[in-house]
Amino acid sequence: MFQINVLLSPQEAHRLVWNHFVKNKSGMAGNIPLDLQLEFFNKLVKDAVKNQGSGASQNSINRMCHSLGITSSLMTNFDRNMAVYKRAGKHIKVSTQGDLEKIVNELMLHKAFTCTPGRRYNYFKNVSPSLLTGFDMKKMFSWVSS
Repeated sequence: MFQINVLLSPQEAHRLVWNHFVKNKSGMAGNIPLDLQLEFFNKLVKDAVKNQGSGASQNSINRMCHSLGITSSLMTNFDRNMAVYKRAGKHIKVSTQGDLEKIVNELMLHKAFTCTPGRRYNYFKNVSPSLLTGFDMKKMFSWVSS
């Protein structure tokens, strides 16, 4: 309160009171809280330190921290130009249902599950049709009962 009412100029006091957000995206609704932006920067620094591995030193970490703003804007610009899609930071359960449907539809289209005369699979020609081929049930029961 002392800074706002006495020490700071009216412009700086206004900034101190009202400047709690940062605008990352153009257009409407691009504001996020400053503490959330700080968390994003912390994640970038942690990822950079992890990528350094055992070669991380105090000097290299200081260089990374000093160049964080420029590095972040370069990465954002690169991702935008390359049309890289970034997921939101929400924890969601990833579903493989769509991928599975595409694979099954492609297999059904090429009739991979039907026996076609003349079609051979070079890589799997010695594979038996069942995992239980040659399995001796008597030996299994004698093993279980012993």
